[in-house]
Amino acid sequence: MSPRVARFGTTTSATNAGSIELNAGTNVTFVCETRGDPLPQAADVTFMFSSRKLALSTEVSTGGTTVHRTLLRNISIADAGQSSCSVMTVAGQDNREVSVIVKVPPTTSVPPPVRPTSPTELTVDIQLSKLDLTGDGEIIAKDIEYKLANESSWKTLTNSEEGEVRIRNLSPNTTYNVRLVLSRPGEGGRGRPGPAATVSTLTSMAAAAQSSAGAVAGGVIAALLVLVLLAVVGLFIWRRKGSPSSRLGKGKKTPTTKSRPPEPAEEPPPQVNIYDEIPGPPDPPPRPDLALEDGELLEENPYRVQIDALPDYVHQLGPDGIKKEFSTISDHRHPYAVSKKPGNVAKNRYKNIVSYDHSRVVFQDQPTRPNSDYINASYIDGYDKVKAFIACQGPKQDTSRDMWRMVWQERSACVVMVTNLVENGRAKCERYWPEENNEYENNVQTYGDITVTAEKVSSMADYALRLLQVQKAGVDEVREVLHFQYTSWPDYGVPKHPTSTINFVKRVKASIPRGAGPTIVHCSAGVGRSGTFITIAAMLDMIEEEGAINVHDFVDAMRENRMTMVQTPEQYVFIYTALLEATQCGNTTIPTDEFRDRFSTLSRKNPKSGLNAFQEEFKRLARVCAPLTPDKTRSALAPMNKDKNRFSSVLASDSNRPMLTPRPGDPPGTDYINADFLDGYKRKDAFLVTQSPLPGTVTDFWRMLSDHRSVSVIMLNQLNPKDKSVVKYWPDAGSKTFGALEVEMVSERQEKSAIVRQFKLSTDTKFDHQSNIVHQFEFTAWPSGRSTPTSVDDLLELLGLVEKWQQQSGNGPITVHCINGVGRSGVFCTAHALLDRLKTEQVVDVFQAVKTLRNHRPNMVETEEHYQFCYQVALAYLASFDTYANFK
Repeated sequence: MSPRVARFGTTTSATNAGSIELNAGTNVTFVCETRGDPLPQAADVTFMFSSRKLALSTEVSTGGTTVHRTLLRNISIADAGQSSCSVMTVAGQDNREVSVIVKVPPTTSVPPPVRPTSPTELTVDIQLSKLDLTGDGEIIAKDIEYKLANESSWKTLTNSEEGEVRIRNLSPNTTYNVRLVLSRPGEGGRGRPGPAATVSTLTSMAAAAQSSAGAVAGGVIAALLVLVLLAVVGLFIWRRKGSPSSRLGKGKKTPTTKSRPPEPAEEPPPQVNIYDEIPGPPDPPPRPDLALEDGELLEENPYRVQIDALPDYVHQLGPDGIKKEFSTISDHRHPYAVSKKPGNVAKNRYKNIVSYDHSRVVFQDQPTRPNSDYINASYIDGYDKVKAFIACQGPKQDTSRDMWRMVWQERSACVVMVTNLVENGRAKCERYWPEENNEYENNVQTYGDITVTAEKVSSMADYALRLLQVQKAGVDEVREVLHFQYTSWPDYGVPKHPTSTINFVKRVKASIPRGAGPTIVHCSAGVGRSGTFITIAAMLDMIEEEGAINVHDFVDAMRENRMTMVQTPEQYVFIYTALLEATQCGNTTIPTDEFRDRFSTLSRKNPKSGLNAFQEEFKRLARVCAPLTPDKTRSALAPMNKDKNRFSSVLASDSNRPMLTPRPGDPPGTDYINADFLDGYKRKDAFLVTQSPLPGTVTDFWRMLSDHRSVSVIMLNQLNPKDKSVVKYWPDAGSKTFGALEVEMVSERQEKSAIVRQFKLSTDTKFDHQSNIVHQFEFTAWPSGRSTPTSVDDLLELLGLVEKWQQQSGNGPITVHCINGVGRSGVFCTAHALLDRLKTEQVVDVFQAVKTLRNHRPNMVETEEHYQFCYQVALAYLASFDTYANFK
């Protein structure tokens, strides 16, 4: 009997509905019921959701029906579109589609109008037309939440009507926060709370009557007192402006052996991102009080953490506690009248992310352009420098000229871009610079009266660096601007590992010329990722100066100047994760002109530990690099794949392994090979690191090369006739077939340190016909039993041979293998990456090169001897130049 899709939809949708409406931010289970003879199994069913294939869990129910389920988390508007469930067996095929419509729960960006009407009553006037609504209707609920201003727990008054709604049974002469929560139909239709209004109830009638007699005299006295108070406060603020670090408790060293994390406050309700990066934060609960332990002296600022206490602080709080610490940060609200002028509204990328009047960048007026003094950008203080940064939104098409106007006016030498132009199919930022090989002649583009020339672009694995020249019309001066674009921030959430982010922040900091204007930082909205970058940069300065951090108060200070800086709890947790890694790893970067002397110093033993610095760094690597847990290696541990792993301690991670293309008739699980994509310095997924092929995985090895267009193979182990598990996976002459692939020996030559073989790898099926030339480099200068190669020069020669072929062949991923795929392979990949960085930045950092590899394949660079040999590679490379100082 032909297979049939009997039902396809969500667990709550009508059977075989043509369309399904979902609310953004919800978790939804889709169900596909299939029938047929033979009964369809998981491998027979394909579930496509918004153009991506999803995994299914399958169960057999009574009556000859197979039920397939998949859970989709945090639905977003990018998930809207056609979804389908397809079934195909030997008896035939069937398909059913539904249209997925994603609606955004409604919210408001302005507080509701609230007025006191009696000592125990407040009246809220709900007029949706006046509330600057965002999201989708139909609005079915207009609930009112209220609380005492000094408390964190909200009460809810259920309401579905417009007009005046009264909140009763309140306390006289008491301040309350009141906000509106809107809802639309369906699960998850409740929007995030809008901003709160702050209002006080009236005094009691008796108190009001008693106070009326002295009202006039009291008013005069009160006015004088207010004037005096304002003068004192103004002087205080003015004096503090010159020292941003004073707000972080600078100089107040912790008198205890450990810092005590604050008691977490109650978690705020979940929120939905209306504008991608743009949720409005809840009103914060008050800062928690801290109890003192016996013998412990609590410093004045509970959020200031000494670096030696940071691991305990982060461990005690955990991610949930750090998120609750985040919820205690105020989202200060200040006037932003200029941002809302009719002529400026269109300049804002997002309606509810604007610039405060007091901290915005103000352009020198251009009389011919109305409202020409406005850009959505705000000055942000650094750790110890006023206006160290400017945080701004990503330029729009009609505001690109304003970006360069700001760069010129503020004399900025660095622009940091923490977004891609397009993410998840949505425009995040307009390209506002001329790029090489584009439509602009000589890579020059004019923005208003500013001409920008692209002199050079360097692409690294995680960021691009552009050298730009900027000149204003009528001015002879030409200025250089460095444009850093971080490209490894994922479309959702935060980076999985902070290593590349820390290195990027440090690279930017090291590139800022002395005396330059503010560093301009932007993402899409200029608050979330931008705030994260600025906080990490400032805290690295604080660590260097004080040996302490104060993330909480720095973020709070940023929000005084720009709303919602550090936008999500996940970004706040990421800041702590990054700073923890930065402090635990230490500064291991060495300038090339200091490297020879530093190498000698690192070689000396520490009398206390009995270890030299190489050994201490290697042990530190083991502490900061987490091993892979079983939940991250499910494919490797699957019963059908266990025999494909040479060693049970070296497995491929689910997130980084190369997927093999299934062949017709293949059972489930045949997409696995024990290999991982690893980043180099200049390229993401620069390496395909794997074990030496087993007898049963030779075909998979060639499939991997074909599927992922890898035409360079580095063989670092020797063949051993006594070990039948180490096989020759290539033909000595002629050709050999491996599944649907044909491998033909073309040539072989002997170099000083390697045998270089050339193969023709061909695919010939009814669906595909292609061929590639593959070079295999068998490294002969690392005999079995030796901990390191016979000489550093031999490895340098191998690296040179590989680099030359890569340049000729198009720079695809380099496949690297040794017996276990971590030891010798780690040395090669580390040497390759650290030399690329050395040539680009004129620095050596073996530790970070290994750390980057170990983020995804633990145990890369397996021994202390391997680790120290990598230092020797850098030393030998630099020794080939006459002077270190002139090395480029």
